[in-house]
Amino acid sequence: MRRTPAVPEALSSQVVCVYARFSNDQLQRDASIEDQVRTCTDAATANGWSVEPSLIISDAGVSGAQMSTREGIQTLLHRIQSDRTRTFQGVLFDDSSRLGRNLSEVLSFCKVCEFHQVFLYFVNQELDSRDPNFYQLMIQFASGDEQFLKKTKTCGHSWTERTDRRGDESTEVDTTGTKP
Repeated sequence: MRRTPAVPEALSSQVVCVYARFSNDQLQRDASIEDQVRTCTDAATANGWSVEPSLIISDAGVSGAQMSTREGIQTLLHRIQSDRTRTFQGVLFDDSSRLGRNLSEVLSFCKVCEFHQVFLYFVNQELDSRDPNFYQLMIQFASGDEQFLKKTKTCGHSWTERTDRRGDESTEVDTTGTKP
């Protein structure tokens, strides 16, 4: 079970958006979106944030390599830039890799959110854009996410996270049989 730290009481009534994505990898499944939304919703509840169902945005079966090819992330970006009434204050992601696997695009997205005073929270990394060390940490995570994509393209690997039959453990599966 992931630990989600509580936030100060003054921030507890914030409405957040959830963004979920899974790639076009053959082994990923449609339920991945549901799993990510559930993880983010649980984190929101633990932090006293409210998830508005109309603010759950996703991209299914789309690579994280380029934001321009993802309708959901473009919709989210447009909402952030045009939301004058502040219907939501933050965006939750299951993991930094769900935002994207292109470092420069990820950092640009983060800067747009910062400019529009929309915070970002990445559940797996427990990373909050309101943290003073956010950009330093985000660069590390996003660099790793980008390198993962480059490595899988170069080596021809097809990796995915799978849940075992009990449903309580996550393990990596090498579908090419090349991982030691």
